[in-house]
Amino acid sequence: MASDLNSKLEVGEILEWEHDGLMRPERVLERLDAKLNEYSWLKETEQAALRQNFDAYSITGSDGEKIWDETIFIKFLTDEGSKNLHLLTDAGPILFGILLRLVNFPFRPLTPPTTLNYTQFSRSLFWLLPERAERFFGGSGVGDKITVRARTPADTRRLLFESLADVQPQSLQIYNAALADEIAEHKGVGLDEVSANFATTNYDRDGDQIYHDLLDVLSATQPVDYPNGGHYRDDFRTIAKRLHASPISLEQLQIPQKRLEKIVKLLIAGRESNASVESQKTASIIVEGLTKVKGSISWYDFDREQRRKTPYLLPELYAMFSPLLTTPNNPTPEFHQTTSSNLTSPILRQLSLLLAGTVSFGDIKLIHQTTLSSNPNLLVASLKLSSDFSLLLITGNLTLSKESHLFAFFSPSPSEDEQAIAKREDPAWETALIVQLEPVFDVFRGRVGHPAWTYTDDELIFSGYEQGVQLKLSPGAQRLRVARSGSEILELEVTKLEVWGE
Repeated sequence: MASDLNSKLEVGEILEWEHDGLMRPERVLERLDAKLNEYSWLKETEQAALRQNFDAYSITGSDGEKIWDETIFIKFLTDEGSKNLHLLTDAGPILFGILLRLVNFPFRPLTPPTTLNYTQFSRSLFWLLPERAERFFGGSGVGDKITVRARTPADTRRLLFESLADVQPQSLQIYNAALADEIAEHKGVGLDEVSANFATTNYDRDGDQIYHDLLDVLSATQPVDYPNGGHYRDDFRTIAKRLHASPISLEQLQIPQKRLEKIVKLLIAGRESNASVESQKTASIIVEGLTKVKGSISWYDFDREQRRKTPYLLPELYAMFSPLLTTPNNPTPEFHQTTSSNLTSPILRQLSLLLAGTVSFGDIKLIHQTTLSSNPNLLVASLKLSSDFSLLLITGNLTLSKESHLFAFFSPSPSEDEQAIAKREDPAWETALIVQLEPVFDVFRGRVGHPAWTYTDDELIFSGYEQGVQLKLSPGAQRLRVARSGSEILELEVTKLEVWGE
């Protein structure tokens, strides 16, 4: 059995495979495709739908093979219910470009292809869609030796990032010991108990995550199927370095801010028949909120900020590809904005990127609205009136510059949260939080055990949130003071209050 051989013999056999051409990228991808077919990563209904959709829209390439190109992909999305053809003109090539960049993963040719056949199309979707690679690469090994590393949800998020990013002209990042420790500490996050046994770090002195992607695929696609799983993953380190001869570092990759804005604008517009200027404004605010260095977004900033502020941004993006795996169905109904409300469709979708796993906005209704001095007792009663959650929108202008700001307070249980924020049954469900929606985007979560809001001396106060953020509505709700860590940073003249719920 291969894993019982001594190290010299193991490396020797891998060298033989390399000499025989079995480790060339195209041969590795052939074995990957064969394994994907053998251990089908698609359900039978998904596989049938993908084949049907691909064949129905395909054209014949110069070699007689059925293929998809960018134009066909955009036509498919348009036929599946997206009414925003002008947005797909911008975002469609980027979305199809994701598939083009993933088709040769973990290898990275300088020039990606421009068309995809069915096998290539299927392979790209395998790497893109969540949970697929995690199930396929569930991990294997003997004792403390890993044969195949268990792929994680973070790997899937990172591949999406990489497929949207450009290489920046900067020197390769040197090994970062602190970063290595952090990655090692979180190596099994998101894995089940069994797969976690085969989690190992994918950042060390040999290379970063991009180098380790090669190790993952090489060890999982060995030319010989040994009964015990074959050579250990570490045995492929030397050949992985040769295949990674012109290395790209993850630190060199950045998503251009404008590119991400085009995608987010499409997600915000949804199935609206007429995407508004408001959609562009909201998309810009969201992406700005994910950006630490203006103009582009690094992997670590992207992953941290989107998980904190827009945890349902990536599911919305993945959903753009889901019609490929289904037969045509009825489109999701549009949200119709209440006249003169600040809860526009783009703002609602912005909130959905944060709260989709906590509440459904399908039956949301306006409970209370005022543009003048508000009776505080009525406002408090409105917060408690909803049978489910409450959403308070506060719009106001800065006292001096008159710049408009929009804040939201969300509570899943407003009456109970007045006493103390309770821990939710599911960690994915949000507790009470404050959201700054305009002109910048940020999220501040409430502390469990602390009151989400209090009503004292005709003042409505929201305190105990991350970064010491506090909102204080003055008596009559004519002014809003916004403080962070005890320092007053904003004072607004309130122009509109709205309470939404179910």
